[in-house]
Amino acid sequence: MLRPVDIRGSDKILVIRDCLKCCIVVLFIFFSGCDTMESKVTPKKSFESSIKTECIRTINSHRILFAHMSVGDDILNGLVLANSESKEPIAIHHIEAVSQLDTQNAGISHIKIGANTQPFQKLSNFRQFLLSNNNGQSFDYVGIKFCYVDITNKTDIHALLNEYNALVKDVIMRYPHIKFVHFTVPL
Repeated sequence: MLRPVDIRGSDKILVIRDCLKCCIVVLFIFFSGCDTMESKVTPKKSFESSIKTECIRTINSHRILFAHMSVGDDILNGLVLANSESKEPIAIHHIEAVSQLDTQNAGISHIKIGANTQPFQKLSNFRQFLLSNNNGQSFDYVGIKFCYVDITNKTDIHALLNEYNALVKDVIMRYPHIKFVHFTVPL
C-alpha cells in the first residue's frame, strides 16, 4: 500500500520536475504512435539503396587494387548488393595469380593475400605482389584490408605499424602516382 510522503522545499521541486519529465516522455511515445505506419514507410530510394552512377563511373575509370583475405569478400559483396539496381555495374576483377593481372582492367581488382592471423605475412605478400614484375605500375589506388583475427592482444602493434608504414613509403617511392587507401581493422 502506498503511503503519502511529506516532501518539502527543494525536494518537492525535484519530484515535480521528474514527474513532468516522465509525463513528457509518455506523451511523446503516445503521440508518435498516432501516425500510421504507411506514412513512415517509404519505398527504397535509389540514392539510399544504390551507389550513384557518377561514383560507379569514377570507380570504373581508375585501376584499384584491393588486397584482402576474408573480410574483404564481405565488403565486395556489399558493393555488389548496393549496386544491384544500377544500370551500370561496378567492374570487379578477381586476380587468382600474377599471370592473370590485366594492366588495362579499370575498376576494382582484388586478390586474396597472405593468411588470416598472419598480418606480417599479408604485408610481405602485398609488397611482393606490388613490387614484382612492376605490378604497382598497373594501379592508381591500392589498399590492404586486415581481418579481425589478424590483431590480437599478442600482436606487436608498433612493429606491425612500422612494417605497414615502411611498405607505404617503399611503394610510393617506387610508384609516386599510387594513392594508398587505408582501411581499419574490423572490431
